[in-house]
Amino acid sequence: MNKRHLKWYLLIAFLLWGLSATLVLIQHQAVQSQRVSLRVLAGEFENFRSSLATPQDDRMAQLSKLERGIVRISSALQLVNETNNNGLISSDLTQLGYLTDRFKNQASDYISLQLNQRGLSVEIEHQAHHDKQSEALPLYHELGSFLFAAFYAREHSDDVDYLVLESLLTRSKLLTSPDKEKLQALLSLTSSVLAEQAQVTIILTGLLDSTIKNEVSRMDADYAQHESGLLYISIFSGFFAFLVIFVTVLIGQTKKDHSLNNSSNIAPSDTTDPFELNVLQHNQSTRAREPTAQDHPVESQVAEKQISSDTNQAVAAVAPKAMPIKNKPDNKLDIDYMLETFDQDTESVVMVLDVFLADHQNDAEKIKTYFAKDRVMALRAAHSLKGVAGNLGAADLKSTALKLEKMLEECAELPLDLLTELENDLSQVVAEVLVYLKTVK
Repeated sequence: MNKRHLKWYLLIAFLLWGLSATLVLIQHQAVQSQRVSLRVLAGEFENFRSSLATPQDDRMAQLSKLERGIVRISSALQLVNETNNNGLISSDLTQLGYLTDRFKNQASDYISLQLNQRGLSVEIEHQAHHDKQSEALPLYHELGSFLFAAFYAREHSDDVDYLVLESLLTRSKLLTSPDKEKLQALLSLTSSVLAEQAQVTIILTGLLDSTIKNEVSRMDADYAQHESGLLYISIFSGFFAFLVIFVTVLIGQTKKDHSLNNSSNIAPSDTTDPFELNVLQHNQSTRAREPTAQDHPVESQVAEKQISSDTNQAVAAVAPKAMPIKNKPDNKLDIDYMLETFDQDTESVVMVLDVFLADHQNDAEKIKTYFAKDRVMALRAAHSLKGVAGNLGAADLKSTALKLEKMLEECAELPLDLLTELENDLSQVVAEVLVYLKTVK
């Protein structure tokens, strides 16, 4: 693994870790906001319930405060909904919304009934103050005392309440017409308010015993557990990024050491391309035949003199075979490059070109056939042809094979235009190979 690939792997690992850390941070902030808004809602509930836990006369004096409490509860619930939508993962607020709406409806009903009671008391007081000279004045005062006892005296019984009302109704019939009608209207209203009193008690009990507190506590516990999960995710993502970096560096170092240890003793595998195999064998045999000056200093000097004298005599005979043709500017095949690669060994060049003709001159058709059956085989054929073209010095063929290889990796369909271009380049290279082999042989 080279340094460039290693840098890319490290960069990808850091980007993945940074992305996960950013997502965790965003969700953590969202959870914090959700918990704060939830606590605000719980605080508004507690304030409202504490106002309800006061005596009846205090509750009557705090009806406006209770109305403002309902408004604050609605605002707090809206804040919870908004913060819940800010995070990447939203919580289910259906149960909380249902309980809150039910609580607000009960609170509104309670306030409405309490306002009816207070309105009745105010109306009785107003009539008593307005009709000071009326015969019904004592009855107004008696009705006011009755209502006070009914609303605020715990020991008063329902039977006595209705007996008093019945007595007042009987005596109202003895009054003159205007006073009689007013008093009987107040008695009718009083009867309705007293009937609502039992409903007030039930509503008050429901408000004080509401399960909203339990639901808020449950959701707060879920948020706390969510925060713990985010912490674990953050730790795991950091550890995973570190592990990826460590393994990447370790694999790169292992491959580097393995390559250094085996560079002097390379054994070709069964999957080695024939062209690359011949190049490898030729290089190994050439290095094996080369004598060193340290091992044979005297023989080396004598051999150099002998070779120098023999070369002048035999150059005319062997020159046509050593460099049979010259590259033209428009040639697809670089014979000079191959001769330089094989140390001007024409026989090795001929052998390699024969192998090329035997194995690769029909690669365009092979790729087309392979693609219809096995896309991986087509990709391997294009990759092999690219490597062989590079060793032949066929730059155009190598470039076309490289483009085709990339298209085979990315596209689901066979790129016919590139395949046609590959066929043309390959046919020109094959033609030049045949011309060269005919010239040499």
